[in-house]
Amino acid sequence: MMMYSTIDNAEQTGDNMSDRNAYEKKEIIMLYPRLGLKKNGLVMAMLKRANILAQHDYNVTILTVEYDAELSHVYNNMIENGVLSKQVRFQNVYALLQNSQISDANSCGDVQPYTPVASDGYVQDTNNNFIFKKGKLEKRYEMTREDGSLAWINYFNDNKIIMRAKYDASQTLSCIQNISDGKITSISFYDSEGKLKLINNYKVDEKSSELQSIILFNQQGFIETTLATEKELFLHALDTFYSRADTLYYFIIDRAIYFSEALFAHKKENYAYIGTIHAAHYVNPADSNSRVNSHYKHYFDNTQQLDALVFLTKKQRQEAEDRFKFNSASFEIPHVYDKKIPKYHAERKPFSCISVGRFDPVKRLPELIKIFSRVVQAIPEATLKLYGYGSELPKMQAAIEQYDLSRNVEICEYTESVDLVYQSADLMLFTSRSEGYGLVIMEALANQCPVVSYDINYGPLEMIVDGVNGFLIEDKQDEKFAQSVISALKDRKGLKAMQKSAGKLAKNYTASDFSQRWGELFMQVEINRNNKHSAV
Repeated sequence: MMMYSTIDNAEQTGDNMSDRNAYEKKEIIMLYPRLGLKKNGLVMAMLKRANILAQHDYNVTILTVEYDAELSHVYNNMIENGVLSKQVRFQNVYALLQNSQISDANSCGDVQPYTPVASDGYVQDTNNNFIFKKGKLEKRYEMTREDGSLAWINYFNDNKIIMRAKYDASQTLSCIQNISDGKITSISFYDSEGKLKLINNYKVDEKSSELQSIILFNQQGFIETTLATEKELFLHALDTFYSRADTLYYFIIDRAIYFSEALFAHKKENYAYIGTIHAAHYVNPADSNSRVNSHYKHYFDNTQQLDALVFLTKKQRQEAEDRFKFNSASFEIPHVYDKKIPKYHAERKPFSCISVGRFDPVKRLPELIKIFSRVVQAIPEATLKLYGYGSELPKMQAAIEQYDLSRNVEICEYTESVDLVYQSADLMLFTSRSEGYGLVIMEALANQCPVVSYDINYGPLEMIVDGVNGFLIEDKQDEKFAQSVISALKDRKGLKAMQKSAGKLAKNYTASDFSQRWGELFMQVEINRNNKHSAV
């Protein structure tokens, strides 16, 4: 068991344990810039990892960096949708520095709907927002959330917004943004008692606002320090809240391009850095020796700074080891399907296909729509639903129009009820150019939804047995891809057998095995650290 490590009064114990090889406490900190209501596969994988390790008695914290007044709402949404366990601590750099509690719905109690102080002079719109006017040019908008709580107030002068005050879930003032010509010039952040804690100052030009400085204030209201970037603020938070001398901190990096450079320049004796790879580590999918993916460049340029590097597949780990020589620092830990699959008893609509994932260029979704036009020519009643969100949406809509598929192809909103989606379809279609693994493939198969996928690096080959629980198609062979879909949809008896075979995959990726692999990684990291200390 990993003992709980409090972050309170961390400065009292110092931050250096260079003479000790063992620590009384250990804490896992999973880092991510920001979590919202919509989550991509990388975020879902991080949340699954956090849940499973916490359930196996590890002390786990998810730490985000960027400011968000809606943190409690995001947290409660994850709890309510079952994607985050209450055993996992959810923290944020700004919330820590503001002494702000990220509360669950039960601890908050019933939210009292916001009512303006003034009894007259305002208009209430259909969304329960309040509009105050003083003459023709001066006014303010008081905006509420769906639960009726106050979210923010916009202040206008001369018909231009000049200031915005944001409130947290408890309807306490969180920050005030000063705005000029539609651009933020400064943001002042407050604690729950109304004390000023931080000021972010921005350099403004015609096109944008760029963060220029961050001023931190102590409890007495004096300036404590001035920082230049949000990355420096993140490191300051680590020094302040994650610096107990009796604790070994495992920092798991899931967004390498955001965190790795800053962390590598800030290595401490009781900090262990674990990098993760979620995509191909090179830029050309056809050449594993091509230029390194910029997201992971700092990993491979600074391998000595990493205590461990985690790959999702054996093939990618081997290719990276051959090229970069990691010795004992690399590990293979595939994704896990950790939840009990709900049975919706939904009828699979005949000839129905789905795609689930970000609308991103790497997914090649306009090409999938083109492929599906061939399927429709052979099976006019065939349908394709694409679930997700992202930048490729306009191109996808254009492809639907180009191939006259408005009656066959539907773009659907992001959903976290993916099990019902998988259980309602005959097949999932996967046309990604490259992946680190392809978590949606595992999810689909676990829900007895066979997958037709290009045989790309990395992931599909580890999960799909060609002709048994899906089909693997040579990359870019779109005609063969379409024909495989057509054949599978027409062979209704064979499709049922394939669906039954697909459901067996989840048994190969259990939570206990996943936790054991991570436990072995932590043990190896400590062995390597002890050996390093012994050699000095």
